[in-house]
Amino acid sequence: MSAADAADFFGNFFDSIQEKDKSIASAPKEAFSKRLPPVRNAGGDEADPDEEDTPTTRGRGGASKAGPAGSSAPADKGKHRKHAYEYFNEWDRFDVDKELARVEQEGDGASDGFGGRRKGAVSNAADMIAGLTPAEVAKLPAERRATLAVEEKIKGNECFAAKDFAQALRHYTSALRLDQSNAAVYANRSLVYIKLKQWRPAETDAAAALEVQPGYAKAHLRRGIARRRLGKHEEAVGDFRAVLSAEPAHKEAREYLRASTIDMERAARE
Repeated sequence: MSAADAADFFGNFFDSIQEKDKSIASAPKEAFSKRLPPVRNAGGDEADPDEEDTPTTRGRGGASKAGPAGSSAPADKGKHRKHAYEYFNEWDRFDVDKELARVEQEGDGASDGFGGRRKGAVSNAADMIAGLTPAEVAKLPAERRATLAVEEKIKGNECFAAKDFAQALRHYTSALRLDQSNAAVYANRSLVYIKLKQWRPAETDAAAALEVQPGYAKAHLRRGIARRRLGKHEEAVGDFRAVLSAEPAHKEAREYLRASTIDMERAARE
């Protein structure tokens, strides 16, 4: 396109724009009286798209009950609309353990139906054993207690597999309150404590398992792990050697033994 052609093109373009401006200015006001929809989110939260057709917003003859056009409720004026990062920041500050403790404390007693606690209700949910009070458990025959203990152990295993360690801990504890003769439950609860990095109760439970069943390899392994974390390197070495004595091909015990031996030698040099 030559310069002359370009000049002609833009000249014609601006002429057409001016003609349209003149026609709009001379048009009657009635041509622009049609009510336009409100600006999205103007003056408050986004409205329900079906609000116009609901009985609560339109009366007989189509008159709106919300008031004249352009009026808005002052309640939403100046309302702060949170950004996404603010919600994330609030969640970061949320204390999950504290909230769980609060909920448990509020819901630990049975209601009398009038907002109070029923007489004789358990004062703490932690006192419940497989859904029963200690008094109710004490009245159970030995066979029933043993059955409930197995059921609680299975529930604990399922929760552990789902990585719900808090619930696994609760079910294993219930199982032990029903039957203290099961070494596997002590060893399992010891492993839960290890996952929760609670080394002292992990050591205690593993030791309890070994009292019930001496030479229990899993209990030795878990007690050794807990003892290593507690800085008891010599005792940890003894536990890992006990595992390898029973199961010479146990790779995990061999790795822990090597690491604990290094820890023990380092501590001796210091």
